[in-house]
Amino acid sequence: MRRQRQRVRRRVARPARRRFRDRLITGIWRLALALLIVGIVTVVTFGGTNLWDFTQNSEMFRLRRTEITGVSPPIEARLLSRLSDIVADGATIFTVSPGAVRTGLLAEPRLEPTTLSVRRRWPDTLEISAFERIPVAIVADPRLALVDADGWIIDHSPEAIASADLPVLTGLEPTDVVRTDLTEGERLTHPDAQCLLEWLGAFRHHLPRVHRELAELHISPHGEVTARLIGGSSILLGDRGPLEQMPVLITFTQEIEADLTALTTLDLRMEDKLAFHRRDALASAGGASPASSTSNSESPTHVP
Repeated sequence: MRRQRQRVRRRVARPARRRFRDRLITGIWRLALALLIVGIVTVVTFGGTNLWDFTQNSEMFRLRRTEITGVSPPIEARLLSRLSDIVADGATIFTVSPGAVRTGLLAEPRLEPTTLSVRRRWPDTLEISAFERIPVAIVADPRLALVDADGWIIDHSPEAIASADLPVLTGLEPTDVVRTDLTEGERLTHPDAQCLLEWLGAFRHHLPRVHRELAELHISPHGEVTARLIGGSSILLGDRGPLEQMPVLITFTQEIEADLTALTTLDLRMEDKLAFHRRDALASAGGASPASSTSNSESPTHVP
């Protein structure tokens, strides 16, 4: 009986020891895992902090160069001046935000916003690429300003106005809906301004020689456009727009007159004929009233 009891006790005691041993091993593994996690977190935190300090303050990544492409030297100088207010001194390539730089440079009215891009080039260069708006005319709004082909106000400075050899758009009057006293970066939405810009573009593309001689494009309160050339010649274009009148001008220059600057006046306001006064006829008349000529002209259905 005693041997049997001892055997029973041993059989009961063995599972208890095994459970204790298993619990001990499990506890050791859990402790080791916890210590490992703590160690990893400490290393990552310490290493991340040092890495952050390294990227923020290391001379290796200090912003040293700014490359600007696609614009003229004066506009590049203006962008660099604006950039000095956007990027802090001692900034690194990691601390410069291309989005913030782009937003800040969009305040420059000379830039075409859709073409502006800002990128970081490792380890120390900021790349800026853009195209500038090209002035095509001077508009009196009522103060003088440079505008591009889409009507954006580019510059009001007297220096830029004085150095610009461009035709002047006149006759624009403010209305209850449209104002003309615009600042840089705003767009002319005046319908008369859009009409004059369309005429200017038509001259530039189809009659470049005449475009170079343009001194003024004027629109009357009734919507009639007059082009005045540098030599004093006047072209009365009327109110029918370049789509209808430009073919008449092209045909006239090709078949009747090689140079519109040789005329004192060319009148296209009549639908069935045009009238012009020759400068040479005035000279040969010894100061008498200029000779005038009329020509029946049917405008073609499309621009050549």
